[in-house]
Amino acid sequence: MRKLIIPAIAALCGCTKVPELDRYEVVSYNAGTAEWVMIHRAMVDGKTRVQRLTLECVCSVPSFWDDRQTRYGPNACHLEVGRTMVPTRTSRPVAPNDDGKPFLAITTDNFPQFIVSERSKSTEKVHDWSEQHFSILKSEVVDHP
Repeated sequence: MRKLIIPAIAALCGCTKVPELDRYEVVSYNAGTAEWVMIHRAMVDGKTRVQRLTLECVCSVPSFWDDRQTRYGPNACHLEVGRTMVPTRTSRPVAPNDDGKPFLAITTDNFPQFIVSERSKSTEKVHDWSEQHFSILKSEVVDHP
């Protein structure tokens, strides 16, 4: 019984280390080359993996309900340097399962594509989020960012 109580108390008081979250940090933007650098930290097989990504914007897609047009080219995207992005979903919602809540999804399944899908406020509209599509120019595992 004592073996169960001590870890439970440690967890409640915050004495145990919480595993590092999957997160992306926008480190820099070079206006001359139109390249973004991000640091991606994730747990892989119980170990922290730090990856440096160099990205170039392909396009910025506004919400389906927005009157703005999709913008193409290396200067179409905007990420705030210094921002830490922690995905709240593994993928953007599909119509029947769209709960209308704010979310951030980062998709890297189709290398070299890197897609940031984001909805910043609650909505009743389906497909009401924006996306920024990037091409991964370089991906390297690093010891320190």
